[in-house]
This record gives sequence, structure tokens and C-alpha cells, in this order.
Amino acid sequence: MKWQPTHKITFRPAAGGKTETYRVRLEDGAAYSRAEYAAYANAWIERTEAGEWLFGGEASPNRANGTVTVVPLKPAEGVSQ
Repeated sequence: MKWQPTHKITFRPAAGGKTETYRVRLEDGAAYSRAEYAAYANAWIERTEAGEWLFGGEASPNRANGTVTVVPLKPAEGVSQ
């Protein structure tokens, strides 16, 4: 199956710094990057059954304080990603 992102995840650090954006394909709770999907690797980002998004098991990337925003993508938005 071809990788196509289903969600855009944005992390904005509370103390300033670089905003991180991830486009992922959500399948059975695992949110795969393009590289993870192509390599059949484990996903670094996941969504729990309760709907919580985790980054390597943590609530935010690198345990940093900040805001995580998740936006579902429409199929057409992921075509060229």
C-alpha cells in the first residue's frame, strides 16, 4: 500500500524554539512517518485507545513542554507529501 499521510501533528515548544511538524499515516494506533512506513519500522508516534498521542512513549517530543496539535488530513492534502 502506498504511504499517504492521514494526520498532521505540530509541536510548539513553550519556551520558544523550533516548531516541529510531522505528517503521519495512522494505522491501528501507530502513526508512521514516510520513512518508517517504507522500512516497515516501528512508529515513533502513536495514539492510545484513549486518544492520547505519544512520542516515543512521552506526551511530547523529547519530553519538552509545549503544545501538541493534531489535524486530520483530507485524502487530497496528502497526495504530494
